Amino acid sequence: MAKKASERPIIGSIEGCRLRLADTEEKLLSAVAEIWPYEKVAIDFETNAKPFDHPEFRAVGISFAVDASRSWYVPFGHIPSKQFRLFAEDFKQVSLPLVMQHLRFLWRSRKLIGHNIITEVRTLRAIGEKIAHWLDSPGMGGVYYDTMIGQHVLDNRVRPAGLKSLTKRWTGRKPLGYSDAMGEEEDKDFSPVPLDIALSYAAPDACNCMALYQVQQAMMSPSEVEEVQTGTEAEARFGTRHGRRCQRIIFDYEMPLVTTVAAMEQAGLGARADKLSEIDRLSGERMVSPDKNMREYAEAKCPDFSRQFGKDFDPVNNGLVSKFLYESLRLTPSRFGENTSDDSLEAMERAQTDKGV
Repeated sequence: MAKKASERPIIGSIEGCRLRLADTEEKLLSAVAEIWPYEKVAIDFETNAKPFDHPEFRAVGISFAVDASRSWYVPFGHIPSKQFRLFAEDFKQVSLPLVMQHLRFLWRSRKLIGHNIITEVRTLRAIGEKIAHWLDSPGMGGVYYDTMIGQHVLDNRVRPAGLKSLTKRWTGRKPLGYSDAMGEEEDKDFSPVPLDIALSYAAPDACNCMALYQVQQAMMSPSEVEEVQTGTEAEARFGTRHGRRCQRIIFDYEMPLVTTVAAMEQAGLGARADKLSEIDRLSGERMVSPDKNMREYAEAKCPDFSRQFGKDFDPVNNGLVSKFLYESLRLTPSRFGENTSDDSLEAMERAQTDKGV
């Protein structure tokens, strides 16, 4: 026999993520108090799957997380249906005006993280909320990071690039798909989904988005490169220079454009998919070519590298790069010593330039 809503769990755990349902104003305020001290928040909206400009478009719930181990789901647009027949009298959720009143500080004064975050921007604008890039906001809140863009910049060869696929790839977690939650694929309208199932499906998305953000930051952080090298994906290895270059592309170029592109879409402006695909292909080739050039150069200069050092030359392995520079090429190290840090390599480059090399 089906349990009543009041008997169904409002706290759960999936793959290391503690999930909580905030279906009353009291629970929502408790969640707000818990996340208030945090600067960065991952968010994800659920909707009734109508186009953003459709007169019947509705957001039905929002999930948010401040780290990779806990998240909340706040329902405000669910509709009791035949699935609620046995316990409709216990169905409850927070009204949209109250949700906006209590959560508005997120996009006004916190740095928002999302996966394909432009959908969150479009959703907020569709329900009448203003949102900007965090640097353009008086309260320094707004769009900050997109894990889909992050993956594309780090390595655009990884496919598929959906949140659930990337979560499984990089963290080992196995999030629920829509068919797992609802047993069907035809109707993506989330409004009739029972709240316990909505919690299990939607809340982990914010939690996993934050986990993915942390993984990507580790990929781009010099202090974490070695740790990432031994992670679930060996191809996640990126040198210091590549990581810093990716950071500049993401934060200086990609992210400030998100709200602009959202405004363009809202105004009905489109883009040619064929041209974007060509740009995607060319950028992928340019991202790969530096590693390829370094391998070819090393093979030409030191053809017996693998015999000498017991491994093939790998341009993302700092130890092997160091052996190539200081033992094979016999370059004079900078004042920073025999290492491959940006400071050391740039000092060596300046010294070689000064010598006319």
